[in-house]
Amino acid sequence: MVSFIWLILAGQQNFEVKPRIPVETKNFPTELEIVQPQHAHVRITVRGLRKDATTLAEEHVVAEIDLSHAYADKRAFAITRNLIQLPDDRLQLVDIELQEVVFIFQNKPEAETLPNRKED
Repeated sequence: MVSFIWLILAGQQNFEVKPRIPVETKNFPTELEIVQPQHAHVRITVRGLRKDATTLAEEHVVAEIDLSHAYADKRAFAITRNLIQLPDDRLQLVDIELQEVVFIFQNKPEAETLPNRKED
């Protein structure tokens, strides 16, 4: 009986996990391209009941940053709590280990234009 109660209570304890989550971008200017990093990630700490925290799939958590103000150069973007989307409200974001992501952007090479055709 004691073992059964312990199993029930163990599943209700707060538990922390530290997934590495992808940084997704939105509003990226079409005239630019990302040189580095190609696939940015940050590590976060999430707390919740053991059953919720241990079943958290990294692909269900995302940090999304707005790159509408990006320009060709090296830029750092802050990773804040409001940019991280957890799958439900049973989990709480406790910490963000890497609080900024540095991107290097460059202008896309201009397309070569075809030579003008001479009229016959």
